[in-house]
Amino acid sequence: MPAYGVVLTLSITVFWLAASAYMFTEGAVAKDSTWTNVYVLQWDSGTKTKIAFHVIAFIWLNTFLVGCTQMVVAASASMWYFSQSNDVKGRWTVIEGFCTVLVYHLGSVAFGSAIIFPC
Repeated sequence: MPAYGVVLTLSITVFWLAASAYMFTEGAVAKDSTWTNVYVLQWDSGTKTKIAFHVIAFIWLNTFLVGCTQMVVAASASMWYFSQSNDVKGRWTVIEGFCTVLVYHLGSVAFGSAIIFPC
């Protein structure tokens, strides 16, 4: 995985962990009936739904980023292979591949990551 993919994945993971810490502390504090001086955090159904959505979105986003990275590598390799002139062969192929994926194939990668996600 290229360096930008690692940095992006790590930054999204750190943001996800911070949001998870906020969501996991959401709820009503109640005294436990079986133990003395023990309090428990009770989540309502809305909080449980938010946490489930948050976990699913994180897994899908990681699948999407892996798909984008693979598509950029495939696009840049095909652009390098099919370039005609030898004097400019291989120049800017990764950036061209990234722009091609961003403009033409982003929806396909998103749909493919949604299909691959349940597996």
